[in-house]
Amino acid sequence: MRKAKELELQKFHDREGAEYSAGPERVYERVDYGAKASMLLARIESMEKSRAVLLAEIERAAKATHDDDDEPPQWVISVVGPKGKPIL
Repeated sequence: MRKAKELELQKFHDREGAEYSAGPERVYERVDYGAKASMLLARIESMEKSRAVLLAEIERAAKATHDDDDEPPQWVISVVGPKGKPIL
């Protein structure tokens, strides 16, 4: 029974069994949570890099359009939760 705790149900084929055919089939597989976490962290890193590049381009364009006397715009990024409250 220990194997059932390590494996998770991935597929279930509900078939009606006959004398010479397969009945219901359950496929259990070991889930690689380390690989999933690595994939998500790589995606976050990619998004952070894209965000930094976009912000740099916006600031460069803003500096090109403003006079030297004007103060360059400041960007504030805030993360908002599902209920609209800021996440710190």
